[in-house]
Amino acid sequence: MATKIYNISIYHYANLAPIRVLGCPADFTFIFQNPKEAAWAFDHNISVAAPVPTGAISNLKTDYEYLGAYGVAASEKVGSVLLYSKSKFSELNHSNKIFLTNQSATSVLLLYILFSERKDIPVITENAYEADAVLVIGDEALTFKDKNKYDHCYDLVTLWHEAFNLPFVFARWLVRKDADVSVKETLLAWLKGLDSRDEELILKSAELEARRLNIPKNKMVQYLQGMRRKLTGSDLAGQDFFLKKAKELAGQFQSWRAKTSGHKPRLSREDDLRLLKDIPLGEVMRLGHEERMKRHPGGLVTYVMDTNPNYTNVCTVECSFCAFHKRRGDEGAYTLSASELAKRVKQAELRGASTVLLQGGLNPSIKLEQILNYIRTIKKHSPKIHIHPLSPSEIDYLGKLEGKSAEYILKTLWNEGIHTMPGGGAEILVDQVRKVISPRKCSATRWLEIMEIAHQIGYKTTATMMYGHVETPEDIVDHLLALRESQDKTGGYSSFIAWSFKPGNSLLGQKVSFPAHPAFYIRLVAVARLILDNFDHIQSSWFSESANAGCLGLMAGADDFGGVLVEESVLKTTGHGRKTTVNQVKTLIRQSGFTPARRDSNYQIMEFSKE
Repeated sequence: MATKIYNISIYHYANLAPIRVLGCPADFTFIFQNPKEAAWAFDHNISVAAPVPTGAISNLKTDYEYLGAYGVAASEKVGSVLLYSKSKFSELNHSNKIFLTNQSATSVLLLYILFSERKDIPVITENAYEADAVLVIGDEALTFKDKNKYDHCYDLVTLWHEAFNLPFVFARWLVRKDADVSVKETLLAWLKGLDSRDEELILKSAELEARRLNIPKNKMVQYLQGMRRKLTGSDLAGQDFFLKKAKELAGQFQSWRAKTSGHKPRLSREDDLRLLKDIPLGEVMRLGHEERMKRHPGGLVTYVMDTNPNYTNVCTVECSFCAFHKRRGDEGAYTLSASELAKRVKQAELRGASTVLLQGGLNPSIKLEQILNYIRTIKKHSPKIHIHPLSPSEIDYLGKLEGKSAEYILKTLWNEGIHTMPGGGAEILVDQVRKVISPRKCSATRWLEIMEIAHQIGYKTTATMMYGHVETPEDIVDHLLALRESQDKTGGYSSFIAWSFKPGNSLLGQKVSFPAHPAFYIRLVAVARLILDNFDHIQSSWFSESANAGCLGLMAGADDFGGVLVEESVLKTTGHGRKTTVNQVKTLIRQSGFTPARRDSNYQIMEFSKE
């Protein structure tokens, strides 16, 4: 029986970098989320502990306990909750408009409380061009590029301290009240590691975060030293006062948030199609890159060292685009034993792989127990490698084989320590297309349903697209819109990855003999960045397309360069085989004007490139 693994929600922002460097206790694992996601996961019993934003604590439905006096607090300034304004703060009134970029509920509530002391409050706008002031928070505040457009800059913690002579608490570490006593004791002992190691952890994490955000190390050290992770009595008094004010002003605050002017709706489907079909490529690339730099201002491009050993090529689905599958009894058909698969993974790990993408054909002889055996055997021989297995199509197929629900399959895998899932099998999420290229696979609706079930459990997943066959531009746009709508519901997708159909040696290739042009790939990367406004990461792949197309994709909105593959078989069977080295990937990233960094499957930086 596998040891139970408990989840700890944690932000990927700089302010919690010392905690990430501290690492999590044995039998616990981090799940990386933004503050809103962390509060939701804690409230829905996905994580046992989390740094819950102060403004979200009173909205929790679950019973909780504070983990000692640990959290995030600052006294007279913080540097990451900034209001840039064309007018003095004291002069802002109902005739002025404020744009809230990457707003957090706690920071916006803090701003409202500060305004409420004057009874004359500016309005919110969603049109940045008409704004007189902009609220910038988190990592974006540390790297904000447009400060020269504004005459004044105010740190909201400074304004809070001046108004009330109290520190401000941004988040508190909470543990679920129904957690075992031993779990609570372990978590508290873990956080107590901050008591004696805080300065050491600040210095270690500052170097990593400064490079990630492309800012001076001393600025990052100063930023992290300006926050307390173990709170004082004054901090707790500041938290109580903030929650009291928030309760008093709750109705007025909600009314203020509802009165938003200059509403800028998302691009329409017609706009999306124009971007994909009509607008000059250079302009679409510019728009995509501009949006990428707003979300990831440090100019970092990540890559991952991974391996894709397919445990079987026997498949009953027989998609027309696939040259990899075999029928049982065919020459060349194979199914690896658990030890054979673990040996391949170990060899890849010794060559630098940190992630294994574990997928194979939909083979009726491989049931859930065999999958669990694969996972356990890999973990036994390579305990540090991240296992990233089974797309929605495979989860759906396993469920049918076992007579179990997708939720059962996913929860069983979750209890084995599997917390991420690849987004393969999406192809084009339009059933009219799927009936032509993969009629035996699950429907588009089912693919999305399984992803959303996974996200509700706590998985982070990727999302993919394979284009360049029988789909239309309208199908591509509908695919992207379906993903965006799904992300609106769950927030569980970490990245989007597109690749073009490779016609070699496949039945579909007999009808679609020419691959999609690389220029369309670059356009698609840019359009994906613009449509998928709720996805953090967009990948541009040197492997699935070409080095040149991959590099241009980085200039069109992508922030990730994919994997340096140690082993890959599926595309190789189409005649599309590419190899590169880590140094070549780093060089390509630098030549594109970015800074390379190696990541893990949770998009956390493992190593910065040495120049």
